[in-house]
Amino acid sequence: VSRQTTLSLTFSEALVAPLSGVELTMTGMPGMADHKPMPVKGFATKVNGKTITATLPRALPIGTYLLKWHVVAADQHRIEGSYSFKVK
Repeated sequence: VSRQTTLSLTFSEALVAPLSGVELTMTGMPGMADHKPMPVKGFATKVNGKTITATLPRALPIGTYLLKWHVVAADQHRIEGSYSFKVK
């Protein structure tokens, strides 16, 4: 079974590439109750129109993650948010 190595977010307006980005943190790992949050490094971020995509060098290990994003639309308004997800 191959795991996905990209995360994509699509917005309602075109994005300004240099001012948009994501941060990814591993927040939990099975069997490790005291797992400290670990930033995930080494991924490339690309903006194409309304979509921002993070391409990871390898599939994420099993665990829980927090993805924080910030984007600037063509109207120059910055918005940000986050969501958690789990890799099984």
